[in-house]
Formats: sequence, structure tokens, C-alpha cells
Amino acid sequence: MLDSLDLVLRDECGLDKSSLLLVGVSGGPDSLCLLDVLHRLGYPLHVAHVNHLLRSQSVSELQLVQQAAVQRGLPFSSTEVDVLAYADQETLTVEEAARSLRYRFLFTIAQQTGAQAVVVGHNADDQVETVLLHLLRGSGLAGLRGMSVRALPNTWSTALPLLRPLLRTWRTEIDVYCVENGLQPAQDLSNLDPTYTRNRLRLELIPLLESYQPGVRGRLMNLAKLVSAEDDFLSDLLEASWQSCLLQQGERFIELHLERLRDQPLALQRRLLRRAVDLLRPGLMDITFDHIERALQFVRQPPKTRQTDWMAGLRLIVEGESL
Repeated sequence: MLDSLDLVLRDECGLDKSSLLLVGVSGGPDSLCLLDVLHRLGYPLHVAHVNHLLRSQSVSELQLVQQAAVQRGLPFSSTEVDVLAYADQETLTVEEAARSLRYRFLFTIAQQTGAQAVVVGHNADDQVETVLLHLLRGSGLAGLRGMSVRALPNTWSTALPLLRPLLRTWRTEIDVYCVENGLQPAQDLSNLDPTYTRNRLRLELIPLLESYQPGVRGRLMNLAKLVSAEDDFLSDLLEASWQSCLLQQGERFIELHLERLRDQPLALQRRLLRRAVDLLRPGLMDITFDHIERALQFVRQPPKTRQTDWMAGLRLIVEGESL
């Protein structure tokens, strides 16, 4: 694993051994494996941990991560966040709120410490679950491509990349690494809770799909690679369209030129609306085909009121030639 990840970090992430990395560590197998690998490879590291105040084991996880950092002589930062209050305030699911607060903290600490990237421990199984989740939600190419090994720009920064070097490493390989290297990660009991959609995918749907089509996880990984290349092509076209349509952008609003938006090809109209949501609601995952199509219908034929509630606390308003 050390050799393969060394290549990923160098060739795909563009790092060298002088690059200070901010590593997000939850205490689970993936992030603890990532921390150990990066340390063994000789990268300078700063360890960061977020306590979401959602589980009784959160204190023991904090202590585990802090101890892992101290044992390796690494600097450590942590914070507590009120996920439930933030989810209610921003009209987000608990998972979306936790993700948004977590990455906001990681990128803040990365900027403060002068880190050259934020590194997290998503693995190949996470990628499969993400692609399948987006498929079920009716996402477009941006969802079906899943996550990227190197994401820049990303929702939280245009300067600091978000790196996922374990994205092609399966969970079973990570578990083996932890055992062979004496790592004792925390086991997140909430991963067994069928209340969460992602857990049901992992525990029920993916095993069922494997019974119909052995190797389906690998095929979903290949789908993500194919879609990623096509999505990159359309993203290049999107930038010029965004600059043409954008009139104003504030912390809580975006104003687009209505006619220029209508003149864009349909695929780019959808992407322009999706980008607006991404900027106003960072970390929001549950954006469906129906959400975007309803907005497109509003753009084509605004109602007499010239405004409507859209999604996640957002409203669509037409004023003159502006959306």
C-alpha cells in the first residue's frame, strides 16, 4: 500500500515530501490508515479532528486521534460543532450539516497552518456508495462521477486542493493494513444504523446487486471514471457561460442574467443552476433531477408572482431581466 499511495500522492496529487498536509482524522480505520501511511512516507503533517457531538463515543474518538498525533510527534487541532442546530438553521440533513461544518474547519486550519492541501480518507467503497446514491437521487454527470482524487477548485477553496489518495483502495485492504500495522481504530456504531440511506446501500442494496451481478462494485468504479472525463469537458465549457450570465454574487444570493441563461444549451443551463446551489449551500448533497427541472421551468415561464420557493431554503425570484 505504501508504494501505490506514494505514486498517487506524487503523480495524481502533485505533492512532494516538502508539502505540509492537513489530515482530517475521525479515528476510524480509513483516516487512521491514511495518517499512518502519510507519516511513514515522510510527509510533514498537521492532524485535525471534528467532534460532531452526535454520538456517545465522540469523546473516546477525540482522545484516540489526539493520542495518534502525539505518538507520531504531530501537531493537532480539534473543534466541537453543533450539527443539529446548524442543520435546522440552514435547512440541511444531519449528514449534510456535519459534512459542511467538518470541511469548513479543515480548510480553516489548513489556511492557518500554511498547509498545501487537505487530505481525507475516502476509499473505493465510499466511491461506489456515492455513485449509487447519486444514481438513485437522479443526479446528472456531476453526481455520477463521484469523488475525485484531487479536487480543485472545490466547495471550500479555490486555492487549496482536497485530496483523497485512498479513493481506489478497498475497505478490506484498509482493514488488513490496520491489523498488520497494529492500528486500533474506533468503530463507528452509527455505520450499522439503517436509518441512514448510505448505510442501507452498504448493508443491503450493494450485497443484493452483487448477487445479481458479481463485480458490480468495480463496474460502478469504472462508470465513475468514464463519467468523470465527460464531466470535465462540460465543466470547461461551464466557466465561460457562468461569467457571461453572472451579474452579482453575495453571501446569500446570486443574480443571473435571465435571457443569457435561457440562451445557453440545456446541459449548461442545468449546470449553471447547480453551480448557484453549490455556492449558496456548500455541502448540500440531495439535489435531484426534479429540483433542477423545476427551476428550469420557472426560468422558461415565471409565474405571475415572479417568485417561488425552490429547495433547502432557497427562493427563485425574477426581477426585470434578472434571476
